[in-house]
Amino acid sequence: MDDYFEKLFQGLKEYVKKRSVYSPIVSKKAKESVFPLIVFSISNRVPVANLGFYEQIELLSFSVEISTIDKEIDGELIDSMVIANELRKLVNEYLGIMCRLKKTYDSPTPNVDTNVYRIVMRFTKNINTTKNIIY
Repeated sequence: MDDYFEKLFQGLKEYVKKRSVYSPIVSKKAKESVFPLIVFSISNRVPVANLGFYEQIELLSFSVEISTIDKEIDGELIDSMVIANELRKLVNEYLGIMCRLKKTYDSPTPNVDTNVYRIVMRFTKNINTTKNIIY
């Protein structure tokens, strides 16, 4: 599981870094006052089937939190919603299309700090932990 998560994390970090013009930070945990920020983490592991030594399958849930603020680029102020939507598209391209994770949630989320625009996304994947098979 840890190797799979690390590969996803490194791949997402590289994919977003190459394609985004907004220089986002991709991290495993939240950092103070660093924007735009994408936090990628494992949010849940649920056993789906347990057949002893033969099969042990888990539903692995990943959480992606995108936090942005307005950013000035070349003298032009870019709205935080525009930045967040570009990052959402890139995350979906990598995790949803390239890695074939199933997206189960994707929505703007209210934030205490009204200057920060936030989107939360969740993805899932079934994994056979006995045979190291990703479904």
